[in-house]
Amino acid sequence: MKNKKVVIQFPVGTLGDTLAWFPYAARFAHIHQANVTCILSALIIPVLKDAYPELTLMSPEIA
Repeated sequence: MKNKKVVIQFPVGTLGDTLAWFPYAARFAHIHQANVTCILSALIIPVLKDAYPELTLMSPEIA
């Protein structure tokens, strides 16, 4: 997966599941050296963007 583009889509409308699973997306990107884009609710993006600068975060409306 090195330098490959990977999209991970989280369910929109949930907060707990997204927050629980999100560190695994970052770990996946790190271990596999992949370019990961996460699609998730626009409401959650401001909470996560500074903590995970290595990931591209997009809402479904933009994607």
